[in-house]
Amino acid sequence: MNRLIKTTILLILLALPFVAQPAQALWVLDGSPVSEELRNQDYCEAISDGAGGMIVVWEDSRGAYQGIYAQKIDAYGNPVWTIDGVPICTASGSMSQPHLCSDGAGGAIIVWEDYRAINWDVYAQKIDADGITQWADNGIGIVTTTDYQDHPRLVPDGSGGAVIVWADDRNGDWDIYVQSISSDGLLGPGWFTGGLQVCSDGADQFYPAIIESGLGTTIVAWRDDRTGALSIYTQMLDSDSNKLWEASGVPVDAVSIVRGAPRLVSDGYGGVIVTWRDGRTIDYNIYAQRLDLGGNILWGSSSVVVCGATGHQYYPEIVSDGLHGAIITWQDNRVTDNDIYVQKLDPNGNSLWGSNGTGISTIPGYQFQPQITTDGAGGAIIVWRDERFGDEDLFIQHIDTDGLTTWASDGTSLCTDSPEQQTRPTIVSDGDGGAIVAWDDFRGGTYSDVYAQRLERNGLWGYPVARVTDIQDISADQGGHVVIVWQASRLDTGGPKDVDRYTIWRGLPPAMVAQLVSGSKIDLDRPQTVPGSDGKRYYFTEVAGTTYGWEYMGEEPSDGGAAYFFFTTTLYDSSATNDGIHDFMVMTHRSALFWESEPLSGYSIDNLAPSQPSGAQAEQSFDPEGLSLSWDGNTEIDLLQYNIYRLDPDDPTMSRIPGDVGAASAYLLLTSTEDTTYFDAEWRWYSGFAYKITAVDMNGNESEPDSIGSGDITGDVIPDMPAASYLSQNYPNPFNPMTTIQFGLKESSNVTLKIYDVSGRLIRALVSGRLEPGIYNESWDGTDDRGHGVASGVYFYSLRTGSFTDRKKMVILR
Repeated sequence: MNRLIKTTILLILLALPFVAQPAQALWVLDGSPVSEELRNQDYCEAISDGAGGMIVVWEDSRGAYQGIYAQKIDAYGNPVWTIDGVPICTASGSMSQPHLCSDGAGGAIIVWEDYRAINWDVYAQKIDADGITQWADNGIGIVTTTDYQDHPRLVPDGSGGAVIVWADDRNGDWDIYVQSISSDGLLGPGWFTGGLQVCSDGADQFYPAIIESGLGTTIVAWRDDRTGALSIYTQMLDSDSNKLWEASGVPVDAVSIVRGAPRLVSDGYGGVIVTWRDGRTIDYNIYAQRLDLGGNILWGSSSVVVCGATGHQYYPEIVSDGLHGAIITWQDNRVTDNDIYVQKLDPNGNSLWGSNGTGISTIPGYQFQPQITTDGAGGAIIVWRDERFGDEDLFIQHIDTDGLTTWASDGTSLCTDSPEQQTRPTIVSDGDGGAIVAWDDFRGGTYSDVYAQRLERNGLWGYPVARVTDIQDISADQGGHVVIVWQASRLDTGGPKDVDRYTIWRGLPPAMVAQLVSGSKIDLDRPQTVPGSDGKRYYFTEVAGTTYGWEYMGEEPSDGGAAYFFFTTTLYDSSATNDGIHDFMVMTHRSALFWESEPLSGYSIDNLAPSQPSGAQAEQSFDPEGLSLSWDGNTEIDLLQYNIYRLDPDDPTMSRIPGDVGAASAYLLLTSTEDTTYFDAEWRWYSGFAYKITAVDMNGNESEPDSIGSGDITGDVIPDMPAASYLSQNYPNPFNPMTTIQFGLKESSNVTLKIYDVSGRLIRALVSGRLEPGIYNESWDGTDDRGHGVASGVYFYSLRTGSFTDRKKMVILR
């Protein structure tokens, strides 16, 4: 289509009313603000929200005291909770070192050091998926004993609560304590106020770390000075606070001289892999050890060397490789300035990426303090602080399962545009092979703010997707169609191979997704397009444990424009009984790469009523008495029924005829387009009734009516009316077993026709009610009101109207 024509259509579409949709922020170059409030927002930590986004928590000085705030950012960069963050704790005093874990339902449990009293304590708060705090205002005290408690860390307990560990000097030296808190903020069963002391040996234990084992237990590790050599000890705890390994803890090896805090990851078998900075030689190196479910050392009494290169190595961080091994990154000073290196260990402790690791960034300048997350496919994504340009910036790199870096050499910039510092990054997986990073940012001047950025699986910042802005119904049609309008991807500049095309996808109902996926060989570890057995193309992805499916509707080639549109179909229309909402998604393609837009919802409407029924006729009959209505059938494919309206001269309001038409319906609605007749048994001679007939489609659209007036009625000639009311002699008389009584009415009246015996006792009421003028024949079979036959003899029958009374005798012979 000519670009001028496209532009003209777009302008027309954008000028039309549209379905209101929530605002879409999307990520921006150099990061999106998470909080830009007054004074400092810093020391942020983050976890995945389980749906491709992140939950961030930080220290915040906007108020009179340093508090704790949190925010959820969705996969598209939209802040989900209150702009600039939800207050977690704003109590008097000072709050610091916030950490968090998932509550398993889209929210988080947050723990921090709290100075509202005279010493540092540990407090916690739960915030749900909607950003509403669940426990007491400003949190609940996990431990509020005298002396100091610090370095709190936590993991989920698998039931919506958390297990929290901290260092504690209540006993004169530093010890490690643990506490279990339920989803309701109560102590876990079998746990104690003030916490469980993990290790009661003398000397100091500090820098605790904690992980879930995956088997309903937790594993704690800490730096321990009981031998004077600063070793690392570990302990496993069950959900009832029982220690499952040696009471005083299990040392990771017999030689280590630890020079930092331990870092842990589950081995996937209920055990743990530990890494640390070790000073057993003249240089600080990186070591690791694995302990099994029973607390047994698996990688030798001296552990394994992750990196033993000359110079110092610092700040190791660790993630699982998904195959019972681990990926470890660190800051490395083997040359004149610091670089970033990484190593992968298999389940047996063998190094897979070189004897001393592989370089992630070895460019001149100072790179330091890396953070790491999994890519979900045996590799990792690493972010670090970087001074290659003088100011402190953030760079990021992906390394695949084979140890090959896949993004820009020496790292991709997360933020380099600001002349001020970006520091202290924290990283989470986006669940789709990429990552989201939050950091402290000084671009505002003296004070720090919190910013975030997404690097998608191909190393591009943000979400380089089309942005669906509108889904409009096609007006003046029979329904079933919408037009989708979207803004072009930021990569769609018109240059060669920036964007090839856009494909359009319609969401599948959950039942259909389950049917298509059930029994298939679809691998939902990665989003993928698969052909269906029906010849259609489907796209499946899994988010937070839920599988979503999409049907391919078509594509639009890229032409470098700012916006695009596409006409497509719906499965059903919006109606009074079904909102008709459909989800649509536009996928941006560049060569083999593709990106999914944020879905947007819309619906189609059948805007056209059926044509007016035609050929309406009405034919009266005397026996049976009533009026037969008929009309020509409509030809619309979405026709549902006909409505028949009747006008009563005594009530000029049009009202639907009571009763049934065709299938059972209280409102005379036809269910078959083949049934184009109706018999109105309530019609009477001289009633003056008039009728209107309309056609109704499946979406409730009603046609203009075809009308039938009293002058349009054909059929039997109205019989002569009696000049006066009368009662005739029954015939035959005498009779057995049946006789007929005829009477005539000059005018409408309430009428009774009753039979009595010779004593005046009522035997049978043959007629009781209002009748129109005319001649009537009523039969009597010689039975009373209970259906019993009467005896032979003389009987009387009496007719009463409003202005006429008569009585006659008859005889029954048995």
